[in-house]
Amino acid sequence: MANNEAVFRSAEMSLVQLYVSNEIARDVFATLGELGNVQFRDLNSKVSAFQRAFVSDVRRYENGLRQVRFLREQLKAQSIKELPAWEGVRSTNAAVTDILTHLDELEESVGDLRRNFDSLKVKEAHLLEYRHTLQAVENFLGNAHGSADQLDSVTVIAGVLPTSRASALERLLWRSMRGNLVVSTGSIGDMFDSKAKHMVPKSVFIVVTYGSELASKATKIAEALDATLFPADSSESNRTRRRIEVNSQLEDIKQVLRTTEAALQGDLDLAAESISSWARIVAQEKAIYEVLNLLSYDRNRKLLIGEGWVPTDEIPQVQLALRRVSTATNVESPCVLHILETNRTPPTYHRTNKVTGAFQSMIDVYAVASYQEVNPALPTVITFPFLFAVMFGDLGHGFILFLAAFYLVLNERKLAKVNAGDIFDMAYSGRYILMFMGIFAMFAGLMYNDVFSRSMTLFASGWEWPEHKAGETVSAVSTGVYKFGLDYAWHGTENNLLFTNSYKMKLSVLMGYLHMTYSHVFSLVNALYFNVGIDIWGNFVPSLVFFQSIFGYLSLCIVYKWSIDWVKIGKPAPSLLNMLINMFLAPGKIDEQLYKGQAGIQVFLVLIALVAVPWLLLLKPLYLKRQLDNKYTAVSSEESSVDIGSERHGGDDDDDEEGHEEHGFGDILIHQVIHTIEWCLNSVSHTASYLRLWALSLAHAQLSQVLWNMTLQSSFGMYGVVGIFMTVVLFAMWFTLTVAVLVVMEGTSAMLHALRLHWVESMSKFYIGEGHGFVPFSFKSISSTQ
Repeated sequence: MANNEAVFRSAEMSLVQLYVSNEIARDVFATLGELGNVQFRDLNSKVSAFQRAFVSDVRRYENGLRQVRFLREQLKAQSIKELPAWEGVRSTNAAVTDILTHLDELEESVGDLRRNFDSLKVKEAHLLEYRHTLQAVENFLGNAHGSADQLDSVTVIAGVLPTSRASALERLLWRSMRGNLVVSTGSIGDMFDSKAKHMVPKSVFIVVTYGSELASKATKIAEALDATLFPADSSESNRTRRRIEVNSQLEDIKQVLRTTEAALQGDLDLAAESISSWARIVAQEKAIYEVLNLLSYDRNRKLLIGEGWVPTDEIPQVQLALRRVSTATNVESPCVLHILETNRTPPTYHRTNKVTGAFQSMIDVYAVASYQEVNPALPTVITFPFLFAVMFGDLGHGFILFLAAFYLVLNERKLAKVNAGDIFDMAYSGRYILMFMGIFAMFAGLMYNDVFSRSMTLFASGWEWPEHKAGETVSAVSTGVYKFGLDYAWHGTENNLLFTNSYKMKLSVLMGYLHMTYSHVFSLVNALYFNVGIDIWGNFVPSLVFFQSIFGYLSLCIVYKWSIDWVKIGKPAPSLLNMLINMFLAPGKIDEQLYKGQAGIQVFLVLIALVAVPWLLLLKPLYLKRQLDNKYTAVSSEESSVDIGSERHGGDDDDDEEGHEEHGFGDILIHQVIHTIEWCLNSVSHTASYLRLWALSLAHAQLSQVLWNMTLQSSFGMYGVVGIFMTVVLFAMWFTLTVAVLVVMEGTSAMLHALRLHWVESMSKFYIGEGHGFVPFSFKSISSTQ
């Protein structure tokens, strides 16, 4: 693959040094932010964040973003939708200053209007509750039987409280005052609550009692239940006067409320037109000055000096952009870009699209690839959905998964704006992975001849059943080979499970062998690319010899055993498991011969495997010991001079320094001993781990068959209206359980197992994964979060 593609390996990176005049620094970095292909290094790592040159500018824009958040909260409270951001509009210093001025004015205006509005709403709610209380007292006392003198001798306590506490008030009053009172409550609907800041169901209450002591007790109980008390006069004329005053005040407040709300609506409508664009511009400006804080400032020459990583093939784009800025601003000192020689480890950058990006993220979650080592994400595009399909193989279930993923793909632009929770976000991000999984699952379902646990008669069977009577056991006669996949004649036979188990078990071993072998070859590709010969002869070759002499031989025996018609030659098929065990426990002894000369070949392979172990253990450490004895070093004098030069240019952070660390022979030997033990043990355990392909495929098929038999199958023997009704009900039950259990739950399980086979069994054969990702300064990532 061409290096420009940066898929098989990460893109070649260069460390560049940038000299920018202080007067055009903002314009230069605004252009680089739009370009989005430079990752800047922090040249001020020893300077605190509060002592950097542009900290005041960063705080200024942080305050602008705070104002944006405040205005958005007000827009949400008023149910006003903000308009989309402007496209293709570049901000200038003057424009940004105007935006910040607008934000200051809007924050002050909207804040004042909101505070006034909230205060008026509280007063309005208070007066409305007072009016309801006066009306309730009027109704209660107007219906009371007694003279005016009798009414004057009682104490009336009235007010409003939340409806949820009205019954508690009645109970407490009756129990504490032993029934020496009259209580009346009534709902007045939803009222604005000043503490809760929203509408709350409330009720008005009236308490009539005698004596100041009982009245004081009733008042304290009501206040304890968060009731609002209002003066209740037993005089009808006083109540009428107060009701008129309250109505007059309510009209005045409502008029002011309408005026205030109209002014607030006008300001928020104005903000809604531009708030998205303002948010994006202010966030971009904040990002620009945060990057400027990473640069070294030469006060004498008024220059900013920065260092950053750029993909080598994109350096001309950066140079062209810098020339355009210098030309447009007409400055005397143009921007200067130098390419530095360095021994620092560059960041890892893989160019991806919306399809490969999801697979790349799946690998990066485990570990980011070291600089320019083989990228596992490329083969994972095929191997991950394929291994998933081996465990999930069912044409019907795969089709359901494919349809769901295809819907996400077709509507990806519309669904990108939907915020439906973390689970949906994960499904949307991996929509192409899910679609590939569905396609491969359908292929595996065809190979297994399995659709919702039923077989398909696509071609003529390779078996014929002789005529027989009921209750007789008969054997099918082979008439040929089914054209593709498993013959449907196996379905329903007594030895179906025995056959499919044997087939899928051996198939799992073969797939594991192929998957691990090609993964191991990638270690050779890495060693050749980095020109590390000792890794080829000291690691790759002995590891390959050990693995192939045991499991490569086992895989060849599986294929050879499949190619022989044991019934035709009249011999029992030998057990490969016993063969592999006896190959080490009893070398040269063959109980059931698979082929001629088997004993000698197996002894030879065991000897080769035994020789490969000390070869793997000792060759590389002894070679490195010889290099240490000869005082060999891999660091050239040119690289050392670059280190000194980079220190002079202010690169005094050592976070990404790549020192040539020397280890003693003891450390090297211990490391190789661990590697040798891991390889020998993992060769066995990882091969056995691929048997999960067979186990999950078997479990999925059996669960699918049980679900079919216990639901839909039961309705096929019913007739008439009952049969139709039961068919519909059982179909709904079967389909719901199929989607929930077999597609979602089983699919998730198979996906996690496939992920483990890649992360552990495959990538452990070659993947170093000690890199750090390329995170360029880009407005695209900033805009997506606004």
